[in-house]
Amino acid sequence: MERPTYIFDIDGTLMDTSHLHVQATRAAIEAHNMEFPHNACELNGQGLSLEAILRLHQFPDEIIAAIIPDVDRRYVRLLIEKAKWLEGGDALLRQQRERGGLVPLVTNSRQIYIEAMGHLGIFELAD
Repeated sequence: MERPTYIFDIDGTLMDTSHLHVQATRAAIEAHNMEFPHNACELNGQGLSLEAILRLHQFPDEIIAAIIPDVDRRYVRLLIEKAKWLEGGDALLRQQRERGGLVPLVTNSRQIYIEAMGHLGIFELAD
């Protein structure tokens, strides 16, 4: 007998994280005495990476090399401290599990970010 499968994205679908990434990025850029690009969120939404956005705004290579790991550190800390389920996200996964469904999760987030959300029980609810 086949089990129903429900595939969910994590960021912005199940977890409320977008604002945390913006906060980490803004803080890292400003910590390096640079100005947060006014269109960074829009460009990221169009698929540009942070590195591509910074290059587009002519950030020096050495500043880019310092900002990117700084964003990672700040974002991981914020995920641990402040990430939360979007309303009903965890209940939705529990419901699908109770119905016998497979619940794989997809994301384009890096593994360190997903691991930082582990305290929310995401691994226990997903396949």
